[in-house]
Amino acid sequence: MIPLRPTIRDLEQWGRDQPKSPKEILAVLEKMPTRTTLETIAKIIAKLEHLQYVMGMYDERCKRDRATPFYDTSVRPVIYSIEADFLDLDMDTVKAHWPYPPLDGPMWPEVPKRIKHCIISHCVPDIIQGFRLVQRRLEKAPAPNSGASAEAEQPAPPASPAQPETTKENREQKRQASETAGNSEPPPQYVFKNEGATWRIIYGEHETTVDDTKGVRYIHHLTKNPNTPIECLDIERACSDAIVREVKTVDSEEAQDVDLHPDTFNLKQLEDYDVTTIQRAKDKLEAEWASAGDPSRKAELQEQIHALDEYLGKNLDIHGGTRPVGPQEDARKRVSAAINTAKRSITAKSDIIGKHFKSFITARGTAFIYEPDRELSWVLS
Repeated sequence: MIPLRPTIRDLEQWGRDQPKSPKEILAVLEKMPTRTTLETIAKIIAKLEHLQYVMGMYDERCKRDRATPFYDTSVRPVIYSIEADFLDLDMDTVKAHWPYPPLDGPMWPEVPKRIKHCIISHCVPDIIQGFRLVQRRLEKAPAPNSGASAEAEQPAPPASPAQPETTKENREQKRQASETAGNSEPPPQYVFKNEGATWRIIYGEHETTVDDTKGVRYIHHLTKNPNTPIECLDIERACSDAIVREVKTVDSEEAQDVDLHPDTFNLKQLEDYDVTTIQRAKDKLEAEWASAGDPSRKAELQEQIHALDEYLGKNLDIHGGTRPVGPQEDARKRVSAAINTAKRSITAKSDIIGKHFKSFITARGTAFIYEPDRELSWVLS
C-alpha cells in the first residue's frame, strides 16, 4: 500500500522486492493518485524529495566521472514528471496559499517556470517547504460545501488498461492547448545555467552541455555582465578561485642599481624588472657581443640575448606595447588560458555556440569583455 505522503526512506523500507533504482522509485511515485488538489500536492512533494535524492547521486557520480549521463537518464525524467503533475494542479488554489512572500523563498509565479526550464537545483528545499505549508493550510481550511466534499471523497472508478495511455495523451493535449492559448510563456532562447558538474547552454535553436571548468565559469560571469570590461583579477575573485600569489617587484631605483648587468644576469630574476629595463640590458649585451673577440664569449652572449628576446616576446602585446608585470599580468595569463580552453571545448560540442563566444568575448589589456552584437536575454544561474 502506497502511503499518501511517501518519503525516500519509506520507499527504501518497503521490502526486498520493492523498487530500488531511481527509475523504479519514480515509477512507483507515478502511481500516486491525483484526484484532488491535496493528493496532487502530496505527489509533487514526494517527487521533489526524490529529485533531491537523485541529484545527490548525480553529484557523487560526477566526482568519479564528469561525463556521466546520469543527469539525462535519472534527473531530467523526474523534473519532466513534476512538470506534468502541474497540469493536474489547481494553480489558483496553490497561489492563494503560497507562503513566499512574506517568507523568504521563490515566489509562486517563478516556481512553474523554474521547473519547466529545469532551473531548480538550488531551491528544491524551499519549494518543498512551500508546498508543505500549502498542504497544511488546505488541510485546515473548511470544506466549501458538503456536496462538493462528498463528491471529492468518492473513489474514482477502476481504470481500464488503456487509461494510463489516455492520461498521457490528455496531458499532452492540455500542454499544447495551454501554449496555443498563450497561457504559458515560451521557453527562453538563451540559457546558461549550472547543473552540478556540467553547464547547459542554449543559444537559439542550439543546445549543448559542457563540463564545469574555470573557463566556463569565467565565460558565465562575463555573460552576466555584458558590455562591461572586467579585470581578470576581479573575474577570478568573483568565481571563487585561489588567491593570486604575490609577485616580487622592484622599484626603479633598485632596478637602476642592479641594471641587469651581464655579470649578474639571471633568468630567474627577470620577472622582478620592467620591460624597459630588460630591453636596456639586452642592448648592452648586443653591444658587448659586437665587440667581443672570444668566440666562446660571443656564444654565451648570444644565448643570453636569445633568452631575453623570448622573455620580451611573452611580455609584449600584439601592438608592441608593454604588458604590466605583476599580479594583474599573471591573472590575465591564467584567465586567458582558461577562457580559450573553454571556448574550444564549447566549440567541439556546438560550433554555433562556440563561434558566438569566440566572436564576442575579447581581451582588453588585463580585462575581458562580453560584447554581443545585439541584446540577448540570458537566463542565468
